[in-house]
Amino acid sequence: MSISFVPNLQMMACVQIAIPILNIPEIQYLIDSYSPGWQLPENIEVCTVIEKTTMEKILNLRLAILLQKMVKNCVMNMFSQIIECKNTYSLVLTDCSNHVNKNFKFFWKCDGTIDQKKTVKALIENQDLNVKERFVLASRFCLADDALCLWKSMIETQKCFTPLELECQPLVKLWIEMYEDRSLCMKITPQILESSVLKSNVYMLRYATQMLPYERQRPYLLRTALKGEISIDIMAFCLSQLDKCDQEIILKNSTTKVLQCVLTWPYQCMFKNVADYLWTYLSREGFCDVLWLILLKVMHQEWSDFRLMEILKEFWFESPAHFKEHAKQQPIYEPLMIALNCNMHSFPRCELSEACIQSLKKFSPKNLCIIMLECLYLI
Repeated sequence: MSISFVPNLQMMACVQIAIPILNIPEIQYLIDSYSPGWQLPENIEVCTVIEKTTMEKILNLRLAILLQKMVKNCVMNMFSQIIECKNTYSLVLTDCSNHVNKNFKFFWKCDGTIDQKKTVKALIENQDLNVKERFVLASRFCLADDALCLWKSMIETQKCFTPLELECQPLVKLWIEMYEDRSLCMKITPQILESSVLKSNVYMLRYATQMLPYERQRPYLLRTALKGEISIDIMAFCLSQLDKCDQEIILKNSTTKVLQCVLTWPYQCMFKNVADYLWTYLSREGFCDVLWLILLKVMHQEWSDFRLMEILKEFWFESPAHFKEHAKQQPIYEPLMIALNCNMHSFPRCELSEACIQSLKKFSPKNLCIIMLECLYLI
């Protein structure tokens, strides 16, 4: 099986319809009113209003029913990305909310994901922002030329970082070490290749891979993809850069992680085909892990993502009988039944959340920790 992350024409068309809807002042105001913090009642209310407003705009376009659902799904997932970006930028920018607001323009790729390179570049070109914070942003997103220019423009006191700051920003530390060594490009040493940064920061992985000789790129990406603790965007990048034979190795040896990857928007349209192919590789335990991950993603959403519910139902009903029997004996079965019996018109958020919490309590602390760590890489 060959996995391609190139979006189809239908997806690209839906994204082009979704972008103007997101830019409507009414929607922009609602996005700005979203508060930091997960599952706050006021945030769920904001999401509900955005859903309602989005559907009103979509109905005016007279699209087919299927396209209406796809466009709405695009808008809500793109909205979620904006919130996630704001949270990420706020870890660096002291006054993030005053600069990343309704007047700030996000750049989008054709698959509906934020083009971080262009978006961050626009942000760090804002002279009103603190130059040290702009440098940190450029470093985190591996905008090498911009980071170097900003570093050169900083006075000595601005170049001082505390040990704690460098510990929290390992990528910034790598760039500073390069500049202090007076190098024009980073030396990709074995230590850097094995650094934890390359397991979680896809921009650094892309940069490091490009700096390697061509003959070393493929084995390094394959080895990276087979590590269990990598993030979802790292897995997607590795799969996108490798050929069918290498992808097959990953599908066989990292089955659950691949399913986690295609469970993430905008790759969800691939989930059924990939899952159908992977039944022979998937274990009973891996099956329950994927069910948990879908349920926890549903819980994590602050809007009614019925596409995830559809994926869950398809995955369950097409699973082998002995997988179902195994799941019936596990703590997941009670919350799973709540989700599977959902009528697809009312979202059972509270009931599902309570059942999931009670079921998670049945796990040992060690197993619970493993599940939650896996979910951090997914959600």
